[in-house]
Amino acid sequence: MPDTVRMGRPARLAYGVGSVGAGIYSTVPGILLLYFMTQVLEVPIGLAALALLVPKIAIIVIDPLIGNLSDGWRSRWGRRRPFLVVGALSSGGFFFLLFNAPSLGSPALTTLGVGIAYLLASVSFSVFAVPYIAMAAELTRPGPEQSALIAWRMFFVFVGVLLGMAVGPLLVDVFGPRTNGYAAMAAILAALSTVLMLITAVFTPAPATPAERQSQTGLLSAIRHALSSALYRRALITYGIAILALGAATAGAPYFVTFALGRDESSLARLLFGQILLSLAVMLPWARAVGRFGARRALTAACVFTGFAQLALFFLDPAARFAYFVMVYAIAGIGVGGVQVAAFSWLAELSIRRVGDDGDGRESTLAGIWTATEKLGLALGPALTAVVLAIAGFDSGADVSLQPEGAVSATQLTVSLFPAALLFIAAAVTRTPTRKSATTARPSTAPARTLLPPDAVD
Repeated sequence: MPDTVRMGRPARLAYGVGSVGAGIYSTVPGILLLYFMTQVLEVPIGLAALALLVPKIAIIVIDPLIGNLSDGWRSRWGRRRPFLVVGALSSGGFFFLLFNAPSLGSPALTTLGVGIAYLLASVSFSVFAVPYIAMAAELTRPGPEQSALIAWRMFFVFVGVLLGMAVGPLLVDVFGPRTNGYAAMAAILAALSTVLMLITAVFTPAPATPAERQSQTGLLSAIRHALSSALYRRALITYGIAILALGAATAGAPYFVTFALGRDESSLARLLFGQILLSLAVMLPWARAVGRFGARRALTAACVFTGFAQLALFFLDPAARFAYFVMVYAIAGIGVGGVQVAAFSWLAELSIRRVGDDGDGRESTLAGIWTATEKLGLALGPALTAVVLAIAGFDSGADVSLQPEGAVSATQLTVSLFPAALLFIAAAVTRTPTRKSATTARPSTAPARTLLPPDAVD
């Protein structure tokens, strides 16, 4: 693997703050875009779901392509930094555009406009995020230092998630629940994200990767190589299902709070604030659990814990005190934090193992496939929520008094039963036996393997 650098606290901070953008850009569209389209632009919920889903399907190809380009990039600034700078500068503008999309006279045209803006925002952020995630495997080796670096990154991810889930809806409420509120929210969060991502791009130390170890393979060959590992495929499927569950629960939250609980956007912010605070508080404990028990076992525990927390919402009466819902969401945040820390620790372990196997420098390709799966899950989650609400007869733009009773009840299912079932499935996938590959059977003297925890080997 490439030589690592000493990651002191300033270097960890410089690397970590870029993840604020990751938290914002992954959370705000998931929690607010579907609601913005149906309740502000008055797009039918089926079309709105397409606007979220189609761009993320395109990302399945785009993210691995960006990863492969970054792996083979040569410049005086290294192979990662140019992508980080371009992604930081472009993503903020397209994010602002996303929540300033006007109604174009017909639902179909409006959906098309929002879909294009969402695609551009997603691609521009991928230009930053894919190489950025791969850098964790380049900067550190598996062990306490790598766990600490990932914990710092995930801490700032959840700072961004906190801004997206709690501050985002609060800004909409402060500036007005219609178009102006969403525009102000997008402008403030986009500016903050851009500045922090540029700090990461400029000040994060990046070890030089020798030219002969840079990836020069085509995209399809690089993808086949990445997916040849049964353990990587298992990690990928597990994380994809878990993110699908969290995406569905997040997209359903505004509808649940508004229609089932009868509260406003500020209540949604309070509900999610406690969840994210608990997620932030448990980052380091989860990192220690990963170091002690392995990323796979930690991810299993996190999925099961979060699943039971989401399931508890199914048994709470919507007429119960709002404090009970705040408490359950906060408890779920403990598991959500674990899902993120354990999953990305597993990715870093597998990335370093592949580099230790063949020294091909394909860390960013692995990360690109991973982020493509993540974004697809975050898009399919709201789409699943939209399907459930559409089947229940949800009427876009209508107040709670005009909604069918089944539609109001369905909002509770979108945050409880469905995501809980998916999280339990994800936990089961982590325990599925993996057939040893031929490359694993061959003896190897690669030192990187000896650094991995027991569950990081096929």
